[in-house]
Amino acid sequence: MSRFSAAFSAMILLALAEVFQGVYPAEPHLGLIVVISLGTISIPALIISQMLRPDSGPMTRLPADRRHRAEQLSMSGPLIGFVALLAAGGPRLSEATIPPQFPGFAGAVLLVPLVIGWALCLRVLVVAANRRVERPEPPGRSVRRELRPVALVFVAYWILTALSDVSWLLPRTREALFNDPGMSILGVVGMITIAVVVSPFAVQRLHPARPLPPGPLRTRLENTARTVGVSLREIYEWETGPRPTINACVTGVLPAQRSIFLTDGILAHLEEVEIEGVFAHELAHGRLHHLWVYSGLVIGLTGAVIGASEFVQRVGLASTDGGSVDLVLLLLIGIFFYKFYGALSRHFESQADLYSADCTGSPTGIVSALSRIGGLTGALHRPGGWRHPPIPERIATILTCWRDPAERAAFRTMSRRFLTTAIVVIAMGVLGWTAEVAGRVSAPRWDRNLSRASYLTDAHEERTARPWSDGDREEVDLRRAVTLILEVMPELEANPNLQEARSAGYHTLAIAFDRLEDPWNAAAARYLSDRRFPSSR
Repeated sequence: MSRFSAAFSAMILLALAEVFQGVYPAEPHLGLIVVISLGTISIPALIISQMLRPDSGPMTRLPADRRHRAEQLSMSGPLIGFVALLAAGGPRLSEATIPPQFPGFAGAVLLVPLVIGWALCLRVLVVAANRRVERPEPPGRSVRRELRPVALVFVAYWILTALSDVSWLLPRTREALFNDPGMSILGVVGMITIAVVVSPFAVQRLHPARPLPPGPLRTRLENTARTVGVSLREIYEWETGPRPTINACVTGVLPAQRSIFLTDGILAHLEEVEIEGVFAHELAHGRLHHLWVYSGLVIGLTGAVIGASEFVQRVGLASTDGGSVDLVLLLLIGIFFYKFYGALSRHFESQADLYSADCTGSPTGIVSALSRIGGLTGALHRPGGWRHPPIPERIATILTCWRDPAERAAFRTMSRRFLTTAIVVIAMGVLGWTAEVAGRVSAPRWDRNLSRASYLTDAHEERTARPWSDGDREEVDLRRAVTLILEVMPELEANPNLQEARSAGYHTLAIAFDRLEDPWNAAAARYLSDRRFPSSR
C-alpha cells in the first residue's frame, strides 16, 4: 500500500464513519479511545522494530519478503488502529468536544494518532535502511519526505471539512444555495474545474520535483513525445531520497497542463531504452485519453448516486425506508464502481504497455523496464493490485499481442468493450445529474419549503451536538423552519394526493416544536402527522 493510497483510504473510512454514525457508541468512552490512540501510535512501530532488529544483520541481508512485510505494515498497521478508533466512537467524541467555530478541527484531531503512528513506523524503517547506506540522510528529513503525499491528502480533507463546518454555521445561506439549481450546477462545475486545474500542481508536490536536466536522455524523450504527437508542459524528476522510489506518472487532462514525472529511482536504475519505454507508457495514458475516462467515471458515479436517490424519492420509497434504500443503492453502485474501475484500470495499463511498444518500435524497452522494476522491488513474485496487473502478466500480454495479430485484434476488441461500458456509465451519471437539476427546477413551492425546513432542523441538530451553541440563533433558525412549513401546509391539506408530503411536513414541524420546548404544538403536529384523509381508509 502506497502512502497516497493509505491516506486516501483513511479519508474513505472517515466518510463511512459519517454515513454509519449510528453504529458506534452514542457515548464513547474516553479511556478506551485514549488506549486505542496510544496503540495506533506505538504498537505497529514496535512490531516493525522487532522484524528489523539489529541482531538480524543489515537490512540488505534480510529476506526480501520480510522487508516487504515491514514496509506494508508501516502503512496498514496504524490504519488498522485508526479503524478501531473510528469504531470506538472517536468521531462522536471529537465532535462533542470541538465546536464548529474551529472549522475542520474535529476531523483533524482524529488523524493525529494515525499520522504519528505512520511517522514512527517510517522512522524505524529509515533507521534500519540507513545501516546499509554510506552517507545516510537524517531520519527526520526522510520521514518528512515520505509523509508529503499523506500531508497533501489530509490538507485537502481538512479544507473540505472546514467548509462543511462553516456551512453549518451559516445554515440560512446554505439553505438558499442548496435549493438553487443554478448554484448547484455552478458548484459542481466549479469543483471539477478546480480539480482539473489544481491536480497537476498537487502531484508536483507529492515529492520535491525539478525539471529533467538537459542532455541526451531529455532530448530522446522529447523526440519520442514529438513523434507520437503528445504535447507536454514539462518532464520532471521526482527526488525521493536515499531510498529512491521506482515509479512514474502523468498528470493533466489538458495538453497545456500535461506533465510526466519520473522518479530518481527510475533514472538511476534503468537504462535509457528502458526509461524511454516507461516514458512512452505514460505518454499513452495521455494520448489514449485515459485521464479523461477516469475523471468522467468519478463524475458518472456521483451522478448515478444522485440519480438513484432522486428515483427513490419519485417512486415513494423515501417516505418509508428511503434511508435504507439509499444505503443499499449506494453500496451496490460502490461495489460496481470498485470492480469496474479496477478492471478498466488494469486493462488500460496493458493498453499503455502495448502503445509503448508500438511508438518505440519494439517491445524491448517496456518489457525490459518491467522486468528490472519487478526485480528491484520484488514485484515479479507478487500478485497484482487493484489497478495494476501482475508484472509477469503484463509482460506476457505485450509479447503475445506483439507476435500474434489475432491476439492483438482480440485485445483491441476488449478495449472497445471497456470504453463503451465506461461511456454508458458516464452517460448514466449525466442523466442522474440532469434528473436532479430538473427535479429542483420543476419542484413546487411546497417541496422546496419542506426541503429547506428539513435542512434547518438538521443544521440545528448538528450545531447543538457541538459545544458553544448559540441558543438565540438556534431558536431563530427553528422558527424559520416552522414558518416555511406553515406557509405551504394549506396547499398540502387541500390535496389528498400530497398526504405523504403533508405527514413529512408535520413530522418536521413536531421536531422543531420539540426543540423550541413547545410540547403542546409538538403533540398537535405529531397527531396531524399520523392523521389520514378519509379517502385513504
